[in-house]
Amino acid sequence: MRKFLSMSFAVLAVAIIVGVTAGAAKADTVTFTTDARFNGGAFGAPVVIGGVTLSFQAISPASSVITPSNTSLGEIVVSCTGGGTACGLQDITGTTFDIRITQTVPSGGTGTITSILSGSIGGSQVTGTGITFTITSVTIGPVKYTVLNNPLALVPVTTNNGHTSIQAAVTTVPEPTTMLLLGTGLVGVAGAFRRRFKARL
Repeated sequence: MRKFLSMSFAVLAVAIIVGVTAGAAKADTVTFTTDARFNGGAFGAPVVIGGVTLSFQAISPASSVITPSNTSLGEIVVSCTGGGTACGLQDITGTTFDIRITQTVPSGGTGTITSILSGSIGGSQVTGTGITFTITSVTIGPVKYTVLNNPLALVPVTTNNGHTSIQAAVTTVPEPTTMLLLGTGLVGVAGAFRRRFKARL
C-alpha cells in the first residue's frame, strides 16, 4: 500500500514539474512601444542641462518580441546643445528619468520604470555618470519587463554618438487564475489520495 502511494505521489510530482516547466517555457508574442521623460516633464521632451542635451530615442513604431528574450527599451542620447562635440562637463546629478512602456499584445496596458542620473558628462568626457534604476521592473498583464544593467553607465557624445541602450528581459509570468487552478487541482488530488488511503485501511 505504501509503495502504491509513494509511486502515485512520485508520478504526480513529475506531472506537476513537467506542467509548470512547460508553462514557464511557453513562448508568447509581446508587442510594445516606449517613451520617456526627464525631471517629470512631458514624455518625449528632451532636457537641457548647461551645454548638454539629454533626449530619449524611443521604441516606435511598436516592437514585437517572443518571450523569453532580451530587448532594448530605447536609448538615452547625449548631445552638445550647440551641436558638435565641444561641450564641457555638465553635472547631471539628481536628474530623474522615467521610461513608460505601452503594451498592446498580449494585453493592453502601461507601466513605468524610474531612475535617477548622477555624475558629469560632456562631449568627450565623463565622470562617474550613471543611471540608477529605483524601479527596475514592471509587469503588464502576464508580461514582466526587467532592466538588465543597474546601474548603467552613460556614454559621452564622442562615444557611440552618445547613445546608451537600455536593455531589459521580457518574460511571461503565470497569471493568478492559472496558479489558482493549479492549486485547486492539487488540493483535489490530495483529497482523492487521502480518501483512497482511508478506504484501504
